[in-house]
Amino acid sequence: MLRSAARASAVVWGIAFLLLSGTVAVAGSPGPWDGPQGYAGWKPGPVAIPKSNSTFTTIASLKVPGGTWVAFAKFEGRVPSGGIDVVCDLVAGSGASESRERGWTRLGVYVNDERGAGDVALNVVHKFGEHGGKFLLRCRADSTIGTAHDIRIMAMRVGTLTKFSLGNGTSSSTGSAQPEVVHGYRTSSVAMPASNTLTSVATIPLSAGQWWIRADLSVYKTGDGGVSAPYGCKLQVGDQTDDVTGAMDLASDSTMVDLNIAASVTTPRPTLDDVRLSCKSLDAAEVRNIRITAVKLGTLTQVDLTDSSSTISGSGMPMAVHGQRFEAPGLTTSYANLGSVGLAAGSWMVSAKVSSYSGHTVQCRLRDGVDTDTSYEEFPEFGRTMVMQLASTSFSNFKLRLDCRNPLGVDQYNPHRARVRYVKVTALWLATLTFRSI
Repeated sequence: MLRSAARASAVVWGIAFLLLSGTVAVAGSPGPWDGPQGYAGWKPGPVAIPKSNSTFTTIASLKVPGGTWVAFAKFEGRVPSGGIDVVCDLVAGSGASESRERGWTRLGVYVNDERGAGDVALNVVHKFGEHGGKFLLRCRADSTIGTAHDIRIMAMRVGTLTKFSLGNGTSSSTGSAQPEVVHGYRTSSVAMPASNTLTSVATIPLSAGQWWIRADLSVYKTGDGGVSAPYGCKLQVGDQTDDVTGAMDLASDSTMVDLNIAASVTTPRPTLDDVRLSCKSLDAAEVRNIRITAVKLGTLTQVDLTDSSSTISGSGMPMAVHGQRFEAPGLTTSYANLGSVGLAAGSWMVSAKVSSYSGHTVQCRLRDGVDTDTSYEEFPEFGRTMVMQLASTSFSNFKLRLDCRNPLGVDQYNPHRARVRYVKVTALWLATLTFRSI
């Protein structure tokens, strides 16, 4: 009890300090609950992605205690030349109780790639017994040249979990404590006939309150390999949206998509405040293995990354800060700061993404003053989401920074300045954060 009271007092003091000093911070009383518990690990790489048509090899694993958990994993994949197809699983448990998310992506496109690169991002939920267990990140590829870099896995203990089938709409719930998480899942594919109109592929109802939502999925080209397949996906909750557009040109081409939203939900507004995921493609394609995780918040601070203005809604815990901007200036060879988010002292779980859509290359980094996660995208005109995540602990107030640049510059072969949009950064405050080797 004394430990909980001391932690709550420290959080309130930190929030008050940041409000008085003009730094963006969450507000509200933590109350009697300590707050979310988190575990995280990082492996810089490179780690080889083994070649196999069927066998997955573990490239990283995060051990957690018993309980119900939601886990988020990402890495940047690279190839020195050409392109390869990569398939990865984020898995926990085994047999009938196994939980798994699978993702497909192509790394690299042409033989003259400077550094063919792309991100893999996955999320999954699982309940471990009293002795705990591990979240395993397992991959395979159709060539031996692929490597994984900046591998990160972070997990949060869940108090109440509602699992929602995106295929038939059925749901089941376990637990009754905080934090409350709704997890939508679909293992079967959703076909997308050639069309320029967005088609609904997933919907999840949410109760009134503040929510942070992260979605991960794969878009897979099923049409003729000689036909370009522009595609797009949009995640929407109320008036908040996240978006990615791009193109797939090769046969059986694929890409991972990560989307990130924080929103206030009001009721009754049937369907308008549901989580809505829609996609389209101008050639035959399908959406595979959709995973949507929604964490209910007590306090949500929304930050405009263009001018650092902010609004606060709700009160109490969980507490999150969400920064966003929809357009960014054209990039040069030097890093440009696309936005900063001020945070109180303590532990935070951070998830960030940008959508690249023009130019030859884009490189982005997420920094907290101590740690940096990077993402590098080759040929962004083919449209990819770039994913970064950090688990951060600080004894004083600090700022998150998201910076991007065009590392190869502009020349006669690459005449367009690289551009990104739909920049999103979400930081969720944790009562405890344990770092482990992965």
